[in-house]
Amino acid sequence: MVPFVERASRRRVSEPARHDSKLPVQLKKLLIFGCPELECLAREIGDNTCLESIELSFCSNITYLPQGLDKLSRLQDISLWDCPNLVRLPEALPNLHHLQQLSIIGCPRVQNSIGERGFPANLTSLEIYDPNISKAVMEWGLHRLTSLTHLDIDGSNCTDATSFPQEGIGMKLPPSLINLTLKNFKNVGKLSSNGLQNLTSLQCLSISHCPKLKSIPRKEMLPSLLRLYIWECPVLKKRCKRDEGKQWSNIAHVPEVRIDGRFIYE
Repeated sequence: MVPFVERASRRRVSEPARHDSKLPVQLKKLLIFGCPELECLAREIGDNTCLESIELSFCSNITYLPQGLDKLSRLQDISLWDCPNLVRLPEALPNLHHLQQLSIIGCPRVQNSIGERGFPANLTSLEIYDPNISKAVMEWGLHRLTSLTHLDIDGSNCTDATSFPQEGIGMKLPPSLINLTLKNFKNVGKLSSNGLQNLTSLQCLSISHCPKLKSIPRKEMLPSLLRLYIWECPVLKKRCKRDEGKQWSNIAHVPEVRIDGRFIYE
């Protein structure tokens, strides 16, 4: 008889895991942290219909996730942190219709599988802190994620992009967005009015380390914006100077604006 298990964790283990290992049937949350010899969780998911969350962190030798994730009708959250040898995401990823949150950070080798298959359309939160994957995601098309409310994306490898979203590819951000975080777009000079034209629900916009960024969308385009955070964007900082900057009219209506950590209305 298999004991009832809701949460299982494995931390700082150096010995290899067996490829034929199975997860407890009643497992709800799986957390694996710092297991450098781990190559896989299991070859295939069996009857783990209770599994809701998978988090893998600092597993430098893991190469793939098990097949059969689409059988997990309750799986809502997948977080992958610093798994540099993970070469692909599950083929069934677009079919995970209950998945709501996906974080991929420090897994640079999975970008090809993203370009081929993409993500579940019902995602509500997407965090991408890997430059190669960020480019693949944007080429695939963020507008397809029609339920997305939270987007956090790093553009370090998008050096050819001079605007966000990149003009000429017809990409628009989903109008469902409430929180948008952009960082490390080194050559982006503007946020595209065309790509951001339907963000009427956006409440929080965070922009960091975009040294060439000169402008943000007109205030009419972001009517629900309540919080604006700008960090290490020297050109934009100057243009947002209170009462005299060229972008001041676009941010003066926002209740909370912080630039390099300073509340500008003080």
